Amino acid sequence: GDLLACAGLTSHQGQMHYDQLIKVYDVRSTARVLTQIPVRGGCAQLRFHPKFSSTLLLMSPSGSFSLTDVNQGVRPEQALQIECEGDLVVSCALSATGEVMAFGDSG
Repeated sequence: GDLLACAGLTSHQGQMHYDQLIKVYDVRSTARVLTQIPVRGGCAQLRFHPKFSSTLLLMSPSGSFSLTDVNQGVRPEQALQIECEGDLVVSCALSATGEVMAFGDSG
């Protein structure tokens, strides 16, 4: 696809925090932001769905995740929670078919 999604870290009073907004760009036009998607708790991992080019897997370090169409945004009721017993989620992946998701925590 022609989309680029990014999220990062921000330093605030000496502490690093995950950004609360994901920015989605159309790479065909010069640095034009298509949309900004708010994510409660910040976003540590982003993955585009292999079959639906405008769908993103958004993963917070606390284990909250959602599949979001960048054209529609995310609503809080769409988020699901992984039980990670207080550990941070440090990795996520989608299979090539998009039918399987895998998550890894720090524990």
